[in-house]
Amino acid sequence: MGEGRIPFEAIDRFAIRSGIATTHEFDRFERMIRAMDDEFLERRKPKGKDDIGGAVSIKDGAAIRDLLTKIAEKMEGPADS
Repeated sequence: MGEGRIPFEAIDRFAIRSGIATTHEFDRFERMIRAMDDEFLERRKPKGKDDIGGAVSIKDGAAIRDLLTKIAEKMEGPADS
């Protein structure tokens, strides 16, 4: 079985446990999770026969910042910086 999207039920359960109460809060939370999940799945796709997927090291601050900026742009449009 390959990797797939995070099930809605898992996002819903986590939101309930985290105290996300309003529809507005949940919609924003779900969009954020979906954007991160989509980016994760895209980076995990092999680009060639020797590629292991687009991983970002947790120690690479610049790469993490770029990744989060890209996710923010997908959610709300280009970031103001």
